[in-house]
Amino acid sequence: MKTRVLLLAVLVMSFSACGSGKRSFDNSGLYPIFQDRKWGYIDKSGNVVIQPQFQSARIFSDGLACVSVDGAKYGYINKSGTFVINPQYDGARSFSEGLAMIVVDKKVGYVDSTGKVAIAPQFEFAFGDRELSYSFSEGLAGVRTGDKCGYIDKSGKFVINPHFNACLPFYDKLAPVLIDNKWGYVDPTGKISITPQFDLAFPFTYGLGLVKIGRKYGYVDGAGKLAINPQFDIATPFSDEGIAGVRMGDKWGGIDKTGRLVINPQFDGNTFDRTDLVLEVIARDLGRITFSEGLASVRTGEKSGYIDKSGNYVINPQFAFASPFVGGLALVRIENGPHAEWGWIDKTGKYVWKTVV
Repeated sequence: MKTRVLLLAVLVMSFSACGSGKRSFDNSGLYPIFQDRKWGYIDKSGNVVIQPQFQSARIFSDGLACVSVDGAKYGYINKSGTFVINPQYDGARSFSEGLAMIVVDKKVGYVDSTGKVAIAPQFEFAFGDRELSYSFSEGLAGVRTGDKCGYIDKSGKFVINPHFNACLPFYDKLAPVLIDNKWGYVDPTGKISITPQFDLAFPFTYGLGLVKIGRKYGYVDGAGKLAINPQFDIATPFSDEGIAGVRMGDKWGGIDKTGRLVINPQFDGNTFDRTDLVLEVIARDLGRITFSEGLASVRTGEKSGYIDKSGNYVINPQFAFASPFVGGLALVRIENGPHAEWGWIDKTGKYVWKTVV
């Protein structure tokens, strides 16, 4: 049960990650809840709109949500909770740019919002493959054939042939790829725009790409030139507010796009066990200053709260876990003896819905 709730947190954070231009995300005003061992949905006011009835559920995207009744087959419901695409897939993910990734007999394909197969299942799928998003971004999706990955268009045709070891999504017309143990960037034609030379590379946000050189993180511009020298122990991509979270020593602060510290390093990291896959994903975000909708979740000591762009607490640290905001609400957890209290709060810190797990 705990893992399911943690997985929800992962899903929430994945959709509230900082964006490029503005990476808009429409959750249709509905939020997943877990109650009586079943998943349902509430609206922004905390009213139950879709009664808990599903074995698993994802956040809404493009007006549809991926759910499972039995935990074995997946389909898609609309905002009224009615199946628009019946449960029939071995695996599935949320819609992106009008298409959703599905898994049939361990092969990846895509369907449109009516359930029509747009791209027949034919690509490789590996559970927990964090080097591929499978989702479409800027008209292309990274997929795997054998042990190599490349990028397809919405017809399923390879636009960039599979010859990379790893592929991340396109943003700002650049995508990070791994070649011979070094990361670089390609353009939408597959041409190398930034020579593979980094130990890690992340998608561009607001004209800058987060990279790792040796043990330090910095940022490059679209030409591959260092815009902010590698000097941080860990860092995040830039958010819509133009701030990136950086860790110096054992404290987190924030910088602007010139590399100037705008939030002094003062916040703590996370305490999650990174050996667990689900917790590892959460751990990558907890404690970092990653702004979403004007607020960032940060940790002081053992408690998390929310700060504004000045670094001042708007919601005091009181949570064991605090996710970024999505559509005005954020998922939080409070330890309560042997039980945990999970809920969605608004930007004043008020609960609109909560439950004890």
